Amino acid sequence: MTVIQVHSKVPDQIELEALLVNNPQFEKIGAYLNKFNPIKIMRMEAMEIRHSAVLAWLLDPRETHGLGDKFLRAFLSEALRGSENGHMLSALKIIESDLNDAEVRLEWQNIDIFIFCQRENWVFVIENKFYSGQHSDQLSRYMETVEKLYPSKKDKPTIQGIYLTLNDADANHPRYATIQYLSVFELLSHVVESTKFQMADEISVFIHHYLDVIAEAVGMSSEFTEMELIARDLYRKHRKTLDFIIEHGASTDFAFAARNITSENPDEKEIFQLGNSQIVFSSISKDTFSFLPKSWFDALGGTQHYWHGCENWWFGFPVIVYVTINQNNEGTEGLLRITAEVGPLADPQFRANLINAIEEVASKNKLSNIKFQKNASQAGKKYSRFLKNNSQKLTDVHEVEKIELGITTLVKNFEKEFESVAEVLTSFKEHGQDVPSETS
Repeated sequence: MTVIQVHSKVPDQIELEALLVNNPQFEKIGAYLNKFNPIKIMRMEAMEIRHSAVLAWLLDPRETHGLGDKFLRAFLSEALRGSENGHMLSALKIIESDLNDAEVRLEWQNIDIFIFCQRENWVFVIENKFYSGQHSDQLSRYMETVEKLYPSKKDKPTIQGIYLTLNDADANHPRYATIQYLSVFELLSHVVESTKFQMADEISVFIHHYLDVIAEAVGMSSEFTEMELIARDLYRKHRKTLDFIIEHGASTDFAFAARNITSENPDEKEIFQLGNSQIVFSSISKDTFSFLPKSWFDALGGTQHYWHGCENWWFGFPVIVYVTINQNNEGTEGLLRITAEVGPLADPQFRANLINAIEEVASKNKLSNIKFQKNASQAGKKYSRFLKNNSQKLTDVHEVEKIELGITTLVKNFEKEFESVAEVLTSFKEHGQDVPSETS
């Protein structure tokens, strides 16, 4: 008679204690989650008008932050970097100018941030998009509003539009330069560091809280990355206990939908069928579901390669696809968005070649939904997204079946794009390094 041992899915007392009692890794994650941030407590991090208010304050050289015009010049010059952008103002001209007389207005004439630099006779119209997208004629209307203020050619200022976005969409108006929140994070971090001895403690604390909010939004939080690594290690050590907590504890409707697509407890690099496509699972969180199309995974050598610079990025490949959910302030309607991204490869030339190859195959196959932002392949860039028309509205962010259908639909909509990218990834396989053996 064969005896079949059935292993219980319910953790015993010893297993629960190993996770919950005096576990330094678990306590470290708890401390991170409970970290005080007034911006998050007031639920300001997802509200565009609040971001505009903070940025207008930081950009105003007359304000009390102690930055003077350093952040203003850094922000404007970064937006206009690159001589090929065709704008009347240049980054070099801005960075060399004295803008301490700049007048900054918030929500003036429905313009998110309006800046007038009297000495240089420059006007900047800043449209801020944190989660929402641009409307068809929105940028044109704002430019027309400002043009009407100066009907005479005499002493007419140079008017420049700037489109600030969390995502990777370029402005749909030729008189607007585009800058991403990722650049805001990097610029503000640098400016704050260079002026920290001139800044009041309470102002420094507030700005660092704001930097934490942006860092998490753009995927640049080193602390969050560290917590992810700790969480993965915890899961490996205490999988049974954590699976039980996940199954019987709280989860989001988005996470439920993602698990319906994969499985209740999918393994990293496990393969699943999603519509007509096969995907290789990366991770699920409360608002993000990441994976690779299997064709990309195979083209890049599967588990046999690793990529310098991407070791701690998602699950180590130079590209990733992920679906995110955002909800409105009322918590009912929302937006699903699918994103494909080239990551922080250590070799800038390899990274540039990869981006150029994806652009070329998109042009060859007439795939207008593949488009990188300007200067994506520039040295120093780390994260470059390249899918357009990549969102789908949700009438109710709590309906699991609609979320599941939305995710499946988004993946199906980009099957041709995924296939085309797979064509070029094979030629980059040689750049991956062989995974070191455990004995080496």
